[in-house]
Amino acid sequence: MEVGNLTAIPPQWIQDCNFLQFEVENAYEFVKNKSETELQVFCADDGRFEKMAKKINEECTLDWPCGNANSIGISITVLTILLLILFTK
Repeated sequence: MEVGNLTAIPPQWIQDCNFLQFEVENAYEFVKNKSETELQVFCADDGRFEKMAKKINEECTLDWPCGNANSIGISITVLTILLLILFTK
């Protein structure tokens, strides 16, 4: 089993919300350091992990690591565009 590869973990092992959160964060760190493409694929697949969380417990909610990274990336992009518009006038 690769470190950070959630698909390699048998579903019956993931029976605790905290364990799933830990594994999601590990998987995120793993793919973040591999390539941008793999990170995009991982971040687009949040529904699969939400389904795993709901199987554990209806009250299990994940702190999705990609959401924060995507928000920061979008904010920086918007700021850059605004600065370019401001300085080109």
